[in-house]
Amino acid sequence: MTVIYNHTRELGFTLYQYTSDTCSYYMSVLMIPVCKTAVPVFLMISGATLLGKTEDYRHLFSRRIGRYVGIVLFWGILQYFRYVRTGKAELSVSGWWSDIYSNPRLETYWYLYLYLGFLLLLPLLRKAVSGMREQDYRYLLGLSCISSILTMLGYFSGCFINNSVFLMPSVFLYPLLGYWIDNSPCHSHGKSALKYGLTATLPLCMIVSLCIHY
Repeated sequence: MTVIYNHTRELGFTLYQYTSDTCSYYMSVLMIPVCKTAVPVFLMISGATLLGKTEDYRHLFSRRIGRYVGIVLFWGILQYFRYVRTGKAELSVSGWWSDIYSNPRLETYWYLYLYLGFLLLLPLLRKAVSGMREQDYRYLLGLSCISSILTMLGYFSGCFINNSVFLMPSVFLYPLLGYWIDNSPCHSHGKSALKYGLTATLPLCMIVSLCIHY
């Protein structure tokens, strides 16, 4: 639902730019960071469901990655023909490949490429979680929260920290946190509630900090 809302434009997502109603304005502004959590949550679910599985490289590339590349190509072709039909692109193999490979005109499908990156890293991420302990996940979560907070503080102070200091790629962070939530034993209700609550709000905090920064 959040992905669909993200593409409603003036009917919802960018309604604040057109409405004169105060309630509609604030609801539209509030929903911007909320709907942006869709992809992080999707990656967390992917990590919870895939990182615990075992499969060899042949199965990974022939089944999982191979089929997914087919999906990317299929939707890329549809989008390219749409551009050709509306006069935004000329029909050519090189033009089609440019759109599929690097052209920003397909930026609405950025999450497909992001997930492809996750699949390519899947064997390494599985190795990582097999050796990680509870305190390692807490350390990962702490770094991510600090990074988001420093970005927001930079907006208000005008002094931004170099983003490379707390570089935390989405394809690494969110799948690991999703796996942590799904597999970590619950020692007490209080600790469990705190863990779930902090992890659930992390995507929202990071999205808000990025929106403020950019």
